[in-house]
Amino acid sequence: MKLPNEQKLSPFDMDLAREQFLAHLADDSGYSELTVKAYRRDLGRFVQALRDYRFPTDIREIKTKHVQVFANSLAQYAPATIRRVVYTVSSLFAHLQRTGLIDANPAAAVLLPTKKQLHRVAATPEQCRAILEAASIARERALMLLLMTTGLHRAEILALDVADLSADVSQVTVNDKRRKTRVLPLPEQTRQCLGEYLASRNGTAHGGPLFINQAGNRIAETTIRRLLHKLLRKAGLADSELTLHSFRHSYAAQLVSNGADIKTVQELLGHADMNTTAQYLETSSERKRQAVECLPQFGATTHHVPTHELASEVE
Repeated sequence: MKLPNEQKLSPFDMDLAREQFLAHLADDSGYSELTVKAYRRDLGRFVQALRDYRFPTDIREIKTKHVQVFANSLAQYAPATIRRVVYTVSSLFAHLQRTGLIDANPAAAVLLPTKKQLHRVAATPEQCRAILEAASIARERALMLLLMTTGLHRAEILALDVADLSADVSQVTVNDKRRKTRVLPLPEQTRQCLGEYLASRNGTAHGGPLFINQAGNRIAETTIRRLLHKLLRKAGLADSELTLHSFRHSYAAQLVSNGADIKTVQELLGHADMNTTAQYLETSSERKRQAVECLPQFGATTHHVPTHELASEVE
């Protein structure tokens, strides 16, 4: 990634710092194309705000007050969005601090809106069945069922190669944006569906991208988004709030509901922080009651106290 006339820019210019940071994410940190695109969008907002408010664009002169004004200008967005955007800006300055270009991170002390509980929309089993019934071709069924039974991120699905599947299609190896590898077991229904899809690929099932378009190239983000929208319409779910990420929430919720321990769920989802996984552990009062009723009995459940003893204690 190079800017026009990059050689003429000061090493402390914000535009140059931004492009070098994005290149670092893509080339050195192994972030996915989608993640880098999101970082670029958020940092673009920040750089534009610096110009709009006539703030300095020399990274050494940007102060906490400048980043705070930018954060305040995002008030029309949800708290979670504001926090994400400012986190992106903070990541840039943290990188600049590590490389010695600045002494301190001006975004570290920015005041942010209280983090509200995220509104997680999980697909129900009935909705999943309806979506699969609406899928008319093998690739559509395989892709959607893989989403539903692995909880993979969109970028992780798009990056899969045929070689990431085991020989018997019983598991899939996933490399996430932090270059961490995890191996996920696949249930029988997913194995069967993937097998049917690979068999339909007419001699192209032994290598390259797992999900391909008619030209034989890896499918794009827009393809998978359009597929979901089409299937939601066909399934009569066009008015639902379901997104691709809803199947990850559904996967996690079903694991918890079926008794999986938090460490197992964390490993399957690829969470670095167990606190992120713990958000899926919210339970109803009835489930809590059922859980405590499963505790072992420690002897007689009641102890009869003669009435005259109770009377004497009262006196």
